Amino acid sequence: FRAGYILSGKSVSVSYEIKNLSAENMYFSVGAHEAYLCPDGIDGYSVRFEKKETAERYLTEESLLNYKSLPFLSDEDTIRLKDDYFKNDALVFKGLKSKSAILEGDGRALQLDFADFDYFLIWMIPGEEFVCLEPWAGMPDKIDGNYNLASREGILCAKPGETIIKTHTITVIK
Repeated sequence: FRAGYILSGKSVSVSYEIKNLSAENMYFSVGAHEAYLCPDGIDGYSVRFEKKETAERYLTEESLLNYKSLPFLSDEDTIRLKDDYFKNDALVFKGLKSKSAILEGDGRALQLDFADFDYFLIWMIPGEEFVCLEPWAGMPDKIDGNYNLASREGILCAKPGETIIKTHTITVIK
C-alpha cells in the first residue's frame, strides 16, 4: 500500500496504490478521511454535488451498517450542513450519479473529485469546527456481519500480482 500526493496549482491529487504481492486474491477497501476546517462551525456550509441527486442516507450503528436507510435527497444537488445530521455517525451515500462535490461556506470553497470511488460519506463530530468529505471504495460490515472482508458490499479484489490505484483530487476554488 502506497499513498502518493501530487500538488499542482490549487489542486492536490491523492492516489492510493494497492499491490497484491501474494499468490492469492487480496480483498480490501480504501477511502479518504480528510478534514476541512470550518472555523465558525458547519452552520453556513453546504455540500453541492455536480448533478441533482435522489438518494437515501444509509444508517449505521457503532460504525456498522444496520440495514436501514432514510430518504435524504430528492432531485437536489445541495446539502446544507447541520450538526443534527451527525449525531449518530456519518451521512453515507451509495449510487450517486455525481463524481464531484463542492464544500462551500464563509466565502471559501473547495471541490472534491472522486470518480474512482463508488461511495461518498460526510462526517463530523457535532459541535466541532471541521467536516470530512470521504470518498470510499467498499462499505463497512453490517451489524450482524461475519467480518469476512470478501463478502462486504463494494469490496475490491486484487488478483495475485495486480496493482489497483484509486485517486481523488481536492481543488481550492476560493
